[in-house]
Amino acid sequence: MIHARHVSRPDQAALNLPPQIQLLSWRERQIASIIYREGPMTAKALQAQLADELSNAAIRSMLVRLCTKGILRRRKRTIECKEGARRVAFIYLPALETDDVRQSALRQLAEDYFGGSLLMVAQASIGLLHDGPAAQIKPRRIARAFPRAVTPNGAASAH
Repeated sequence: MIHARHVSRPDQAALNLPPQIQLLSWRERQIASIIYREGPMTAKALQAQLADELSNAAIRSMLVRLCTKGILRRRKRTIECKEGARRVAFIYLPALETDDVRQSALRQLAEDYFGGSLLMVAQASIGLLHDGPAAQIKPRRIARAFPRAVTPNGAASAH
């Protein structure tokens, strides 16, 4: 039986998440989405954000898995407690930067629609800018604009 809270619907916040997060299981996606949306937090703070009961150990286990997958990273933080005592807590924060996400999205676009060629992606983009089909753009102009472009066969071009 599927509960309504388990069905994911694309909302505006989900559309802005890195594609790697979209591919996670629903619970990992929920946890990663909270951290990407709200910012760095501890496992305990994350637990308070979740609508349903989940043990702190289960949350920490998922957070470690997300760190291993490169979705999140963690930092040690020493927290001052009452009576001078100290405790160490981990703060979990997003690991994927905007530039990483852009590069990953472009590479995925090239793989999915352009046979892996970043040069063809650039060619199609320039074609759209000039309101013409990408085939009208001369490859030599592309090579000058993108000196380290990747050719359709995957080799780096040094034009």
